[in-house]
Amino acid sequence: MWRSPIAVLLVWLLATPIHVAQARPSQQEKQATIQEKVVEIPVGSVVEVRLKTKEKIRGQLGITTSEGFSVKAAKGGTVEERKIAFGDVKSIKMVEKGMSTGVKITLVALAGAGAVFLVLLAIFLGGVR
Repeated sequence: MWRSPIAVLLVWLLATPIHVAQARPSQQEKQATIQEKVVEIPVGSVVEVRLKTKEKIRGQLGITTSEGFSVKAAKGGTVEERKIAFGDVKSIKMVEKGMSTGVKITLVALAGAGAVFLVLLAIFLGGVR
């Protein structure tokens, strides 16, 4: 009675991929310019800026102009606002506010443990008659 629904469920669980990480854009997609990326990030977001001089700045995104943008970063005991030209930037990214890597690993581990439990349950129910 329960054997075929559980078997179908197990096949579906094992065949369905678990997507935890975000999909990476393909190389064929057009890469946005630094200015376009900065405009897409909301003012006040925490960003990480890598300059062409290999310096890394982490702070809060400020005002954007046609020449560049500003970042408010903590330095020592003070907050310093730094103006950065678009031409000096190698990359910029918004610091992820979603799940941390540890939470993602935990979710994948729990999903795996659940799948193992269902397989064992199906074996047990299949053997009991």
